[in-house]
Amino acid sequence: MKVNIDLNDMHFADAWRGFNGSEWKEEINVREFIQHNYTPYEGDESFLAAATPATTALWEKVMAGIRIENATHAPG
Repeated sequence: MKVNIDLNDMHFADAWRGFNGSEWKEEINVREFIQHNYTPYEGDESFLAAATPATTALWEKVMAGIRIENATHAPG
């Protein structure tokens, strides 16, 4: 489906500035947008913050549930 959009008349045209590619601006083309604008992160996890107490508590509940599931629904 082709969409004709005049970028000069768009209220949100500034939101697209800095992105590469053009097909995704004229039609729905997620692949083209990603191909032109994705940059892989090659650093490490040092930018991550530690888990919050709420996240840690939730993860403990999840792991308890997984242990129960594995014990009761393990393939036999």
